Amino acid sequence: RLDAAEERAERAEARAVKAEARAAKAEARVAELEARLRKDSSNSSKPSSIDQFKKPAKKRSLRRKSNRKPGGQAGHEGRTLQRVAVPDRVVDHFPAACGVCEADLSDIDSLGFESRQMFDIPDPRTEVIEHRLHSLRCECGNREKAQAPEGVVAPVQYGPKVSALAAYLYEVQFVAKERVAETIEAVTGTRMSTATVEAMASRAAEKISLSEFIERVRAYLAEGEVLFVDETGIRVAGTLAWLHSASNETAAVFLAHPKRGKDAIAAMDILPHFTGVMHHDCWAPYDAYANIVAHQL
Repeated sequence: RLDAAEERAERAEARAVKAEARAAKAEARVAELEARLRKDSSNSSKPSSIDQFKKPAKKRSLRRKSNRKPGGQAGHEGRTLQRVAVPDRVVDHFPAACGVCEADLSDIDSLGFESRQMFDIPDPRTEVIEHRLHSLRCECGNREKAQAPEGVVAPVQYGPKVSALAAYLYEVQFVAKERVAETIEAVTGTRMSTATVEAMASRAAEKISLSEFIERVRAYLAEGEVLFVDETGIRVAGTLAWLHSASNETAAVFLAHPKRGKDAIAAMDILPHFTGVMHHDCWAPYDAYANIVAHQL
C-alpha cells in the first residue's frame, strides 16, 4: 500500500508540473497578444490603416486657463460694421395707414425718421460697351477714322475688369480654371471657356515686370533691420537641389539652386547688402559676411 500511495503522489506531482507549464505558456501568450494590440503605426512598423480599429487616446490640451474674458481683448482693433455719413442710396419708408383708426396717411408730412443702414453689393451684371469708331472727312478730302481706346482691339472681346477678376481668382485664390469660369457665369451671367481664363491669367502675368519686381523685393529685404535665412533640400526634375529663402515679416525671396553654400547665397544677392540682424541655423557660410551687425541662432 505504501508503494501505491507513493506512485499516486508522483503522478499528482507530475500533473501539477504540467499544469504549471501550461499556465506559464498561456500567460506568455496573453502577454504577447496584449503587446500586439498595443502596437500601431506610431510605435511600430505597422501601417496606419490598422489605427482605425483602435480607440484614439484622449488628447489633453496644454493650454493653461487664463483670467481673460471670451471675445476681443482691450486694445484689440475690432472690425464691427460702422455707419457711414453719406450712404450711396436712400430709401424712404412711410406708413400707409393709421394703426388705430385706419385713416390714410399718404398726404401727411413726416415727423422725423429712424435710419438703418444695410451694407450689400448691387446685383452684378455684365455691362456691354459698344465703341463706335466714327469716320470724318476733312475739307482737304482726307477721311479720318477715330482711334479705338487702349485695349479695345477686337470686334468682340472681354473687358479689363472681368479679365482682372478671372486672373485674381485663378492666380491669387488658387481656384481651378473650370470653377473660375463657372463662378463668373453664375455671378455675372458672362460665359467663358477655361482656355479664356488661362489666357487672361497669362496676359496679366505678361504685364508684370517680374525681374524688376524681384529686384525691388531684394532691395527691400536688404534694407531691413532683421532678416531670416534658411535652406532646405528639394527635388528638381528628380535631382537633389537646395531651396534658399530670405524673408522678414512681410516679404520673402526663394531661390532653387544646385548648391547649398556660398555660391547659392551669393546668387540670392541679398546678404552682401544687408547690415542688420540675421537669424539662421548656424550654417557656416552665413558667418562669412562681415557686414552683418549681429547673428541670432
